Amino acid sequence: MQPLSLRSRLQQAIGSKGSNPLDMRTTALPRLKAWHLIVCASFAFIILNIPWEIARGKEFTDKANYLNYFKYEVNILEYKELEKWYQYLTNEVLWHTSIPFIHETAGLQYLTIFKFISFFCVFTMAAALIRVKGLLSLPLLMNPLLITFCFDQMRNALAVSLLLWAYMLPRKAFLGSILLVALAPLFHTSSVLFVALWLVVVTATKLLEKNVLPYFLFLSGILLGGIALSFVTGEMASSLLSAVGDRRAERAEGDASSGVKYTLFWAFFLLVALAQPRGHFTNAIGAYSIVILSCVTSNLIFGGYSSRFLAASLPFLLISLLNIDGKVKPLMILAYVSYALLQWVYWLKLR
Repeated sequence: MQPLSLRSRLQQAIGSKGSNPLDMRTTALPRLKAWHLIVCASFAFIILNIPWEIARGKEFTDKANYLNYFKYEVNILEYKELEKWYQYLTNEVLWHTSIPFIHETAGLQYLTIFKFISFFCVFTMAAALIRVKGLLSLPLLMNPLLITFCFDQMRNALAVSLLLWAYMLPRKAFLGSILLVALAPLFHTSSVLFVALWLVVVTATKLLEKNVLPYFLFLSGILLGGIALSFVTGEMASSLLSAVGDRRAERAEGDASSGVKYTLFWAFFLLVALAQPRGHFTNAIGAYSIVILSCVTSNLIFGGYSSRFLAASLPFLLISLLNIDGKVKPLMILAYVSYALLQWVYWLKLR
């Protein structure tokens, strides 16, 4: 009998590919093909070259702040003392070091660097969606949530894009995925929350598959998880940021509470998803979407960053939308398109 190779021993230790406890997904993703990349690059290029700020008649606030900071202000790392490990996260050191480094070494203007970031983020969002649901799903991504996220809240979008690539990389590139997950919080601290949420959801779905976790507890858990997430990012956000000395503590209170009109579609989506057959949200993407929808709906009570949660999760939410039962799917797609059109009217200030 021949001795087992190291790779074989590792596979025996962790089980089959589908049962690897370190794997961030429960099923293999469709392979990312060359035409996916071409379509996504073309989509991102078109989106990048639309003058959104002119069309809206208003500059992107965060983008303007980033530009002013890098051009005229003192880099916070020059006067911040990073004594504790978590201060490297709360001060997002890679954001404050990588942008000036690229500017100085490559000679690129800051606005050009921002365009590359926006292109990468739109490209990534598109890739995450069409590799699962195909080319015809791409128009659904055209939502003001995507534009604001990738062009204004680009730091958060960059971190989320790294996490999406960590998810999409093939299993043989597992170490690459780990590296991307480690880098993401150094651009935006919220990455830690998204990673923790995803790992909890994946663990819960695997326990459900193995009949270790009862279905009722699984469903109750993901719903309550969304409510808890809403509370933590709403009522408790300022206290948590103050506790770790985060510079954004004063801005957290009342900064992004959600109105009834804005939340109405997503609350309806949550109800429809819960009415679907059991298999709809017992997979990782479906369960994750339920948590986000529960969080956004609960923000009517607790406040919180609904738009950023929705934008960061938009590819997964659209995948869940397109996985809805065939009889209800046309109605939900119509409802989503109507919601998106109203968002465009509001965002472009057409009325």
